[in-house]
Amino acid sequence: ERILKSGSRILMQQNKNFTKVHIRVVFKGGALWEKTEQRGITALAANLLTKDTETNSALEVATKIESVGGTFSEFSGNNTFGLSVEVLPQDTDLALELLEQSLLRLKLGESTFEVERDGQVAHVKENLDDIVEFGIGELRKLFFGEVAYSINSNGRIADLEKLTLDDVQ
Repeated sequence: ERILKSGSRILMQQNKNFTKVHIRVVFKGGALWEKTEQRGITALAANLLTKDTETNSALEVATKIESVGGTFSEFSGNNTFGLSVEVLPQDTDLALELLEQSLLRLKLGESTFEVERDGQVAHVKENLDDIVEFGIGELRKLFFGEVAYSINSNGRIADLEKLTLDDVQ
């Protein structure tokens, strides 16, 4: 463990049996930090972090990581969100470059935003058709009531459809 001057904490664990480098960046976020009328904004924002940057389009980001057999993805939940990148050791510089661009040089385009927002809306709708996911959603409402955790981290359709690129930025 290393604590940086900024207060950020870095945890490193070496495992010689694992032949890949895995880097995960985690931030506080999710339901507890979202405005009531913007449920799902954290999941959408996390997804957009893996897309357009000042130097690469979403397609170029995907092509770069896939060309080396790596993965670059987002995650989000009720309390945290972040990015995860996994590559072979010789591609660590690329992994760090993609993370740096996503976190410090993001340049979201309106069309990318609309595609990803619509995709998240479709995912929420799909979950409403899944009996298990629907049941879990109903149980969350019963258990948490008005607390933010009563809504799945992907949000509500009505809230997502109202989000704008400015909201997410």
